[in-house]
Amino acid sequence: MASTSNIVMTEELSDAWFECSVCLEQVPWDNGIQLEKCHHVYCKECMRGYVSSQVSDKTVELPCPDSNCHWPLECNDVRRSTLEVGDSKIWQEYEELATQVFLDKAASSSKTTTYSGTCRCPAEKCNYIFHFEPDPKNGTLFLCPVCHSAFCLSCPVVDHKAGPAHEGGCQRVLREMIQSAEMREKLEDWKRLNSQADSRLTELLEKERVGQITKPCPHCATPITKNGGCDHMRCKNCDTKFNWSQA
Repeated sequence: MASTSNIVMTEELSDAWFECSVCLEQVPWDNGIQLEKCHHVYCKECMRGYVSSQVSDKTVELPCPDSNCHWPLECNDVRRSTLEVGDSKIWQEYEELATQVFLDKAASSSKTTTYSGTCRCPAEKCNYIFHFEPDPKNGTLFLCPVCHSAFCLSCPVVDHKAGPAHEGGCQRVLREMIQSAEMREKLEDWKRLNSQADSRLTELLEKERVGQITKPCPHCATPITKNGGCDHMRCKNCDTKFNWSQA
């Protein structure tokens, strides 16, 4: 019989049996659920019942069923204990409860930048709920296992909300973003002025072109166009004769 403490699931164990410490039954390994943090293993039926009971009590941060274990269940543990065993109702209730808890926490701590405890993935249209505690190795980097997005959960560059993952300190990124925004603004100003200058130049060139081939009659001001030939011109309107180069 395999021990259920701190075992990582392997292909060699796929045919093994274990004793579920909740119901004390011998269970095939592939009918068990191994928790992601502590690696404790329980049968699917016991985990489904345990999660259902906790959700009914409005508990979001579910502890491991082992009373001596301090690790909380990951959202994926809850998913495998409900949705993946055919109990979509409990999973939906858990999602709704976790989302409400998250929103309540966000409302009460809107002036802080560091995420901890129960959090929701910051990605748009992703409702993945997870338990997050910053650590020295990864800091506030979060990689969502559902939408595969990466985020810095304490980045101040987006008004105290979670921002995209990045390399380097958040303050440096903030400076770079400000500089980038200033450069974009200058570029837009330059494009706008350049466009206005191009338009003005086109207008002047058109006037110059028209001025070279069209002149008013010196007597009646009727526009006369010269398409070629000598400078001796005659107005068809008033029959006035004049020299083009002197008009």
